[in-house]
Amino acid sequence: MRGARISGITLVTTACVSAVFVACGGNSSSEPQGFQCATSALTPDGVCATGPTVKGADVSHYQGTLDWGTIKSGGIDFAFAKATEGTSFVDPDFSANWSGMKSAGVIRGAYHFFDAGVDPTQQAMHFVSELQAVGGLQAGDLPPVIDFEVSDSNANVCTLASALKTALGVTPIIYTAPTYVTGFTDNCGSPLWIANYGVSCPTMPSAWTQWIFWQSADTEPASGGDADEFNGSLAQLQMFAGGGSSGSSSGSSSGSGSGSSSGSTGSSSGGGSSGSSSGSSSSSSGAGSGSGSSSGGTSSGGAPDGGDGTMHAGGSSSGSGSGGSSGNPCSP
Repeated sequence: MRGARISGITLVTTACVSAVFVACGGNSSSEPQGFQCATSALTPDGVCATGPTVKGADVSHYQGTLDWGTIKSGGIDFAFAKATEGTSFVDPDFSANWSGMKSAGVIRGAYHFFDAGVDPTQQAMHFVSELQAVGGLQAGDLPPVIDFEVSDSNANVCTLASALKTALGVTPIIYTAPTYVTGFTDNCGSPLWIANYGVSCPTMPSAWTQWIFWQSADTEPASGGDADEFNGSLAQLQMFAGGGSSGSSSGSSSGSGSGSSSGSTGSSSGGGSSGSSSGSSSSSSGAGSGSGSSSGGTSSGGAPDGGDGTMHAGGSSSGSGSGGSSGNPCSP
């Protein structure tokens, strides 16, 4: 990592991609049967994937109406769409993007833009309410994402992550850049989607040692959104998303509990919608159409979500990575 500067040395570590639901916490019993760990290489330039990766994108209403069939044909196998922000804003194109991704066979996920100025638990309920409005998480859907692009204590982020896990029965992913989490000592038990542009391999914030997704550029030609990579093969991505293929829609919402898990894996995101949501909060975050209350500034080379609605935390910051993998090969 850039923070360690291990000159001339490449260390190969394993990152259990399956741990998306347990944040690679070292509980091997939670790994889906037949699921294999992906490998990452710790180099002076960051943490690189040494195996296959899968191309993806992330979008919001700023991309306008999207043809997901064309996007799929353009080589995009997964995508995240903006769903909510704060406690009141709903992306006007989320519903269309959510159904469009599924119909096109694109493995889909949703993200919530974190607003440091409003209650994190209410933000979680707003996000959950909107997911329920579009049918809830189904088998083959990716875990929900917290888009963290502000300078705030990780306690509030962890409160939001905990509330989402309770409501949906799945551990959320945290999207961020090294710039925003320099003071984090706790990764909230969540796997990392790292934004880092202009580098050959992404730099890790000190609270993580591995990445599951990498936003590598702010331009993805097929979708017009941002370019992303999954750290693993397509088969691993499908298992990561609940053990089903992107074309199946078998998740049945139970309206209570965590819905339909994928059986023996115990770690599916295909939980259907949880019945524990309190619905959309009536308190407004003051967020306009993607503007948010504050972005906390931009990292080097990146623009906050409030600028154009897509996720731009990346930049080419060297970050403050811890410089080494922990002793636990599946630690976040």
